[in-house]
Amino acid sequence: MRIFFITIVFLFFPLLAGCGNSTTGENLPKILSISTNTGKPEGPVSGGTSVTITGINFGHDSEVFFGENQAASVTFQNSRQLLATTRPVFLSGRVTVTVTTGSQIDVAPSAFLYTPLVAFSSNRTGPFDIFTMAIDGTEIKKITNNALGDLPQPDLKEINDVPAFSPDGKEIVFESNKTGNREIFIAGRTGTTPTNLTQNAAADNTPSFSPDGNFIVFSSNRHDPASNPTSDPEIFRIKRDGTALQQLTFNTSREFEPAYSPDGTRIVFVSERNRLDTDLYIIDSADGGNEIQITGSPENDSSPTFSPDGTQILFVREQNNAKELYAVKNDGTNLIQLTLGQANVSDPAFVTQRDNALNIVFSKEAAAKPEIFIITCRGSSTFFVLSCDETSVKNLSDHVNTDNAPSPSP
Repeated sequence: MRIFFITIVFLFFPLLAGCGNSTTGENLPKILSISTNTGKPEGPVSGGTSVTITGINFGHDSEVFFGENQAASVTFQNSRQLLATTRPVFLSGRVTVTVTTGSQIDVAPSAFLYTPLVAFSSNRTGPFDIFTMAIDGTEIKKITNNALGDLPQPDLKEINDVPAFSPDGKEIVFESNKTGNREIFIAGRTGTTPTNLTQNAAADNTPSFSPDGNFIVFSSNRHDPASNPTSDPEIFRIKRDGTALQQLTFNTSREFEPAYSPDGTRIVFVSERNRLDTDLYIIDSADGGNEIQITGSPENDSSPTFSPDGTQILFVREQNNAKELYAVKNDGTNLIQLTLGQANVSDPAFVTQRDNALNIVFSKEAAAKPEIFIITCRGSSTFFVLSCDETSVKNLSDHVNTDNAPSPSP
């Protein structure tokens, strides 16, 4: 059986003696500090990476756990040092480290801080492929590379685009033209075992997972004389195994860029119903019912995504030839402009909060091509996101070629 080690990122967090012993006594194991062999305070810790735990009263029978995941192996150096080898884990936020020696235990809460990856598409190595990077812009890795075999037309360039992580961080769904037209594929987090979910002659676009990971919602222009006579893109969902395809919208207009609410009951999407501009709508995820219009301005609204608490929708509004970040309540009230001066933004997404910091990643035109940026924002007791600090904007991808469609892991 082949094992794929998954990259995660941890931040070293110094630990004090005696943190969290569950029993008392002079010979209890006690964690004093934890470090990795990455050689820098923040860096990648993959499955198979060594983690050094120093303390006292360790034994040959000591075991180490990262969160709920038992270490792949533990080497007893001496009673003051253990060397643990990590397994692939999928965690968000602070990670507890536990050492057991016999029936005795010491727990180091918040010992490591999990840092999300960001998946994005880029043509930096040729045709567009899917890449991942750490949230600080380091450790960029290409995870698709003609992974699906030869194209049907020899002169066709393979394009893999618009990635989105699964809720557990183990898989990525994306668009690919591998079959000659855009279809929805799912692959392991490192690009392994890509599978075509949609398998049809239509153009399938902008996929994203449901919060429980069981469904994928996307837009498609597949033609049906009854439900879609004009072959405009409509909103569909499908199970992650490619079964139970279901059409959710039925209009003679373009509907695209769907995204689930955090509780999985609603879907927000973009519609071009009045043929003059694009607006945001919300429907029930089960059957497309209970539709409400969220925005209705003469400007173009796009790239919607729910806030992690479900109360707001983050999106992009194009006004006076500039695209800026906005937020609106999920009932269409309390519109807030978050940026003024970012010019041409797209594809915003909330990053898993760390140390009470609220960050948003997005793509933006820089030096005549898109790059991946991150901005720090703040909320309030009323609004999950209220404003953004434009002095905090940082270019993460910083390359001479195009980088776009960022998607953070959980």
